[in-house]
Amino acid sequence: MPLSSFQEPSGTVATNNTSGGMQKFIKDWMQSNGVMYQCSRCYVPIRRVFKCRISVEHFDIVVSAISANWKMAKKIASYRVCARLLALNALTFDELPSRFHSVCRTVMLQYSKRLHNGRSCSSSKAGCASTKLIKAVHERPHTSSYAQNASMSKDSSVIDLTKETSQEVIDLTEDDFDNVKSGLPPWILGSPYLSKQYPVPQTSTGFTRSALQNLLAMEIIAFYEQSIQPRHKLIEKLRAVQRLEKYIWTQRSIRASICIVGSSVNGLGSRNCDVDLCLVDDSSMPDEVGDRDSALRTLRKIQRHLQKRASPVSKAQLIPARVPIIRCKFRSPWNYSVDINWNNVHGIYNTHLLHHYSQADERFPMLYVVIHNWACQTGICDSLNGYLSSYSWALLLIHFLQCGTEPPVLPCLQLMFPDRFSFTRRLENLTFFKRLPSITKSSNRQHVGELLTSFFYYYGGFDFSRFMISVRLGTLLPRIEFAAPICIEEPYDRMNTARSLSHEIRFLVFRDYIRKAYYNLQTNQSLSSMYYVF
Repeated sequence: MPLSSFQEPSGTVATNNTSGGMQKFIKDWMQSNGVMYQCSRCYVPIRRVFKCRISVEHFDIVVSAISANWKMAKKIASYRVCARLLALNALTFDELPSRFHSVCRTVMLQYSKRLHNGRSCSSSKAGCASTKLIKAVHERPHTSSYAQNASMSKDSSVIDLTKETSQEVIDLTEDDFDNVKSGLPPWILGSPYLSKQYPVPQTSTGFTRSALQNLLAMEIIAFYEQSIQPRHKLIEKLRAVQRLEKYIWTQRSIRASICIVGSSVNGLGSRNCDVDLCLVDDSSMPDEVGDRDSALRTLRKIQRHLQKRASPVSKAQLIPARVPIIRCKFRSPWNYSVDINWNNVHGIYNTHLLHHYSQADERFPMLYVVIHNWACQTGICDSLNGYLSSYSWALLLIHFLQCGTEPPVLPCLQLMFPDRFSFTRRLENLTFFKRLPSITKSSNRQHVGELLTSFFYYYGGFDFSRFMISVRLGTLLPRIEFAAPICIEEPYDRMNTARSLSHEIRFLVFRDYIRKAYYNLQTNQSLSSMYYVF
């Protein structure tokens, strides 16, 4: 239940004045400045930890801290609130007692580094971050360690929030917001997409939500540019695949073409994404594939061939799943993990479709990289454990950009180009890395920060019990299959791609995470806040 102050619950007496020092200072500072706040306490029995959550509505600050000890959780959250207030120039170091300076500088430096590296405060990393902060609270840095931190902050790649007069601090409390862009660090201003697409709005209303949304958009763009697969990685993968294809063709009984599929070529892959390959029998047609027993027999033959010393891959292992694959790894210098399937041409057509959606509007891959990372960190992008697959998340995002925005961000490619995206089109006629003709730029000018918040709002209130999502038609369809809580139509075989999420409890977890992400983005307008799941 929310508490109105940082005092201990009834029946508990604070015996250590040092441990309650920061909490008391923050409480007195907020009361003296008329700032409303809430401090809530929650015990998580599964993890046997306490969670302290502090919300300062006036400054749109929401922080959380987790520890096995309630006092320590409250102390960590108080230091994080103090660091955010210092970063916003709402609080100065002159007002802060000197005994708190070193710890606050450490917290602020960690936050600025995490922001620079595109990392997020995901729940899976909360324990590690809390451990570091607990050490910083108990073992306050000496002068030598602070000098080391100060030398690190001189690096131009780090946003130095520890200097009281730093020009790199983004001051959102000024009446004039025109100079915000000049206060941004080089790693954001260096973005060619940002400078071309999303100028900072000219406003004189001071601490506005639109200003925060633009900062959120800049965080998303920076995270995207640091996470997306660079061109040279794709070229390396293509060369490795060519080498593998030549080796496979040395087996005379196998005559197949290799097609690279999945995130490596659909425009949504990260720097460390695996290589997915489809071996297509040259004599087969799309309506002749799908024989699982035949695929297993052929893959066993290929596996024996790949286990030879001359093979460019190692550790070839046959996995007899619903779609059988060979899992292996390229030898040095490539070292990429590889999944090889036989005649699963649906993956080729899906890759071709997603690739052209990525080409249609750059906001789609930007949003996907952020949403996919969030879903993986929260554990709801895992089809093996009963949640949605990465492909289903991509279809959810495409549908939102088709039907959840006005005007639409993405068109319906299968309606615009029925021949080009037909399942009967021959594989050799599928084109990649070429923009489709007659596609005009969307008139929707919403930036990615606003679209990300709207995505979670759209699915937080979506009626999955009545409607089925159809990217193929670019619309909603009435549900005709109720075996799973969510129904997402596969664009080609029209099966439900969300059938792995079959339990109602997991659906409630999925919906709860969606709604919490919307609440955190709406209240804090920070990319890291999206990962607060408690």
